[in-house]
Amino acid sequence: MAADVAFRPRRSLGWAWLLMFAVVSGGVSAGLAAGGWRLWALAALLAGFGLLYAAAFPAMRYVVADGVLTMSYGPLLRCHLPLSEIRSVTRADLRPAARPSFRLPGLALYRAAYADTGTVLMCATSAGRGVLLLRTRDGDLFGITPADETGVAVALGQVVRGRR
Repeated sequence: MAADVAFRPRRSLGWAWLLMFAVVSGGVSAGLAAGGWRLWALAALLAGFGLLYAAAFPAMRYVVADGVLTMSYGPLLRCHLPLSEIRSVTRADLRPAARPSFRLPGLALYRAAYADTGTVLMCATSAGRGVLLLRTRDGDLFGITPADETGVAVALGQVVRGRR
């Protein structure tokens, strides 16, 4: 049995956007304190979410072990994809669709809609540029942004298609 192989994501400033969101929400929360507890609580809750996601940013990983790729964003996202299900790996620049999703400059998580590919399950440090798209046997798409694309491709037993 091969040893677990862990890969870090490509560097980005996604954590800074989350932190900025938390700070702005916290500032709004302080400003709304005079406007009633409900508005204050909502803004404080949004600030808390921003801090939680910013704190989890350094824990993003892609791990290949026992024939499974695990994509994780700390405790907030964990997705397991059997390597036998992967049919292709393609590098692509994705165009966001005008539907709600968790995308910021430097971070894309969960299911995100894209104009050119449809829905992609993202665990990436890019909202669309230079994403490795993993297509499964069922046609599902997963988006990742490893710092070591070649190492990930070798671990997945795939060849990356598309331009760098």
